[in-house]
Amino acid sequence: VVPQKPDVSRAREIEGWYSRKGTHGNFSGLWPSLELVSCWDEAESRPYAERLAAGFPGITFQGKGLLATEGIVSVPLVESRGPVPAYQSHYLEFLPDDHHETIGIADLEQGVDYTVILTTGGGLYRYNLHDRIRVRGRYRNLPVLQFTGRDTVSDVVGEKVEERHLSDILARSMGRIGMSTAFRLC
Repeated sequence: VVPQKPDVSRAREIEGWYSRKGTHGNFSGLWPSLELVSCWDEAESRPYAERLAAGFPGITFQGKGLLATEGIVSVPLVESRGPVPAYQSHYLEFLPDDHHETIGIADLEQGVDYTVILTTGGGLYRYNLHDRIRVRGRYRNLPVLQFTGRDTVSDVVGEKVEERHLSDILARSMGRIGMSTAFRLC
C-alpha cells in the first residue's frame, strides 16, 4: 500500500474552520454533504453516540442494530425507527429472564428482556450469544429490538458484579450529583 500524501489544502480548510468562533463542538460544517451517520448507539455505547450526535446537529443518526461475530441478530430500518430481527439471516430464539425455554420472534413481548440464542446456516446450533435485547415497539409484524448489553458477570474473587447492574448504578449516582463522564472503567 502506497501511503497517501497529506492533503495540505484540506488541513488548512479544517484549521480555518476551527479558528472561527462558534464552530467548536459542531462538526457538520466539515462535511456539508453528510446526511447520515451510522454508529453503535445502544447499551454502553449510548453516551459516546450522544456526544457524537451533539457534534452533528441536523444529521440523521442510525444505530447499527445487533451484529455479533457469530451472526447478524438485527438490522436497522429507517421506517421502523430502530432495528428489527434479521429473521432471514439466521434462526433466532430468545430466552426470557423468568423462563427456561426459548421462544420465537412472534412471541416476543414489548418491554421484556431476553437473551439471544442463535442458530446459523453454517452449523452454529442454539448458541447463547449472551447478548441482551428488549422489545421497544413493533414495526408491521416485527418487534423493534433494543440492545441492552451483555449478559456478563465479573467473578474474579466472588464479587458477582453484572455489567448492566453496575452501569445502572453509575448512571443513577452520577445523575443525582449532576455529573457525566465520557469514559468509565471499573
